[in-house]
Amino acid sequence: MIYALLLLLPLLASTCRLDGRLHGSWKKQRQAGIHPKSDVRPPVEYDDLVISATSISEHGECYEQAGDSYVFGLKRMARPECYRCFTLLLRTPNVIQAAHQIEDLCFSTIEEARRTCFDAGRITPSEGDFWFKAEARTITACPVEGKFDVGYTLKGSELKCDIGQGTTVETCERASQANFKFRNCSFPAFEMSLSCLGSWRALTDDDEYVVFENLESQEFRCGLLTRHKNSSVSIGFSIDSSCALLGTGAPPPEVYTFRPVIRSHLFAPCTFPEWLLGEYTTLSITADLLEYSQTLGDSVPIVSRCVSVNGERMMVYSETKCGDKLGFHCLWFRARSPSMVEFRTTLPQDSHNATVCEDDRLFTDYPWSTASVKGPQPAACGIQGVFSTPHELRQADCYNLTVDCSQNSRMQLVAYHCGSGVVFDSRSYDCLAAWREQGQLFTYAQQRGRTSKGNICFVSQRHSSRLSIAATGELCPRDYNFSDHSDRTIVMDEMDNCQPKTTTSVKPVSRTTSVRTRPVSFNRFPSTARSTTPTTTSTTVTTRVYTTTSTTTAARTTPLLGTHWKWTDPGEEEDRPQPHGLIDTLNSARITYSASIAALIMTVFLC
Repeated sequence: MIYALLLLLPLLASTCRLDGRLHGSWKKQRQAGIHPKSDVRPPVEYDDLVISATSISEHGECYEQAGDSYVFGLKRMARPECYRCFTLLLRTPNVIQAAHQIEDLCFSTIEEARRTCFDAGRITPSEGDFWFKAEARTITACPVEGKFDVGYTLKGSELKCDIGQGTTVETCERASQANFKFRNCSFPAFEMSLSCLGSWRALTDDDEYVVFENLESQEFRCGLLTRHKNSSVSIGFSIDSSCALLGTGAPPPEVYTFRPVIRSHLFAPCTFPEWLLGEYTTLSITADLLEYSQTLGDSVPIVSRCVSVNGERMMVYSETKCGDKLGFHCLWFRARSPSMVEFRTTLPQDSHNATVCEDDRLFTDYPWSTASVKGPQPAACGIQGVFSTPHELRQADCYNLTVDCSQNSRMQLVAYHCGSGVVFDSRSYDCLAAWREQGQLFTYAQQRGRTSKGNICFVSQRHSSRLSIAATGELCPRDYNFSDHSDRTIVMDEMDNCQPKTTTSVKPVSRTTSVRTRPVSFNRFPSTARSTTPTTTSTTVTTRVYTTTSTTTAARTTPLLGTHWKWTDPGEEEDRPQPHGLIDTLNSARITYSASIAALIMTVFLC
């Protein structure tokens, strides 16, 4: 009996798969903590980690997964296997916080290790370790953009730079890189470049954290960012690569203060409409100012002033946060739900031409970008029922898609082995918007139960009871050809259509646990501002779907597709180019301006 169980352990491990966004090479601080006794501190040393689909190099094979927590088993010579639980929180695409029990603590069974898993929603920055992406990083914009005067202080020393005395930082060459020039300080002048690995807000207290790498010393620093009412920003950095001593109320070892150098003084002859105002994932819109910056990429953040408004279309004048002029262009917004808008642009021009906004053809070469409000309200997914892989396609991997008939804003996608029915991945989404266009349904959703939440668009098409659905990243491309993207397409048959008499889908062996959710806030667009007309599906439970007023075409016949579909996470599009957003569109016009987005700061390594 024991021998049989031992033979079964590799099979159990093979069914546990780590989130694809975690895969790759990472660096972990070797020392538990650094406490220097002088201005000169020892260098930080790092160990290398490799995360694959089923294992972590230092911690063994994955045997069980529940949400963000994984139980690993490490085989040891002449000793029992060591089981440990790690809760892996992807704080940014380049930073993992790994919460776990003390390093030397091992458990003899999976069940014992499972009981030590952390609650992802209650993990503070002081718990566990931070792992940093060593290669193939996602280019990540930093939370502060532009040119700044800089002040600097180091706790317990006389090393300092007074703000406004010549020390500066700018992110105008690359959005993800902050270039410092230290001048007129209490130490000799020098220059330093820091690469931004991203920022996130703590779930426990909403503090904002950032991580930078010094490109010369290749050391990482965690910082706590504070925004002040006078538009200045301060960042307190830890003395090493951990975030443990930040946010405790004690003064941080190093503090940088940033005061903007360039401010826009453009006159705005109009204001943006009230239905559009608010804070979005990539936009910040007040009555007289629109700021747009992508969280991923090295694109320049843009500041726009209102020139004229005609319904959903707005003529604006734009410049970068580094002061480079872009010109006049038209922005076209469409509210897809109370929580989500799409927008696109025309090519910038040197002079104002009011007729630009009236010509649809000037928008056709540029894609729709997406933005959701912060604290979105769930909306109907546009589809209901249960869908499963057809019998003739059940070969290696099978899928179930479920949209609850009584809660039509929640969608769950389960992947399992066709033969054994063992689940190897399960993802749940809150739908934020759904609309039909050109015979296809677009569903914009946010993955639930992830500490680093990202939005993702699903495009689907029905042919009788057969559904083709694909994940396309954060943008929703039109005229999607499922045949050309068969590796990203799931084909399923409808098993339950929410009618009183239903059939059941193939039920895989479930190994999932309940997911803790956070409350949502509400931010609604007024119905008079929508350019879309609500319609309902033919199911017995009413589903509101926004349908565009543009001309639609008949549904295209799609041939039977392959059975293999690749999980697509927000930002995980390694084998095909990402669609361009507004910033890339403006950049493609060859308008002369230097790339900017304020990445900034990090700890200056003075030794």
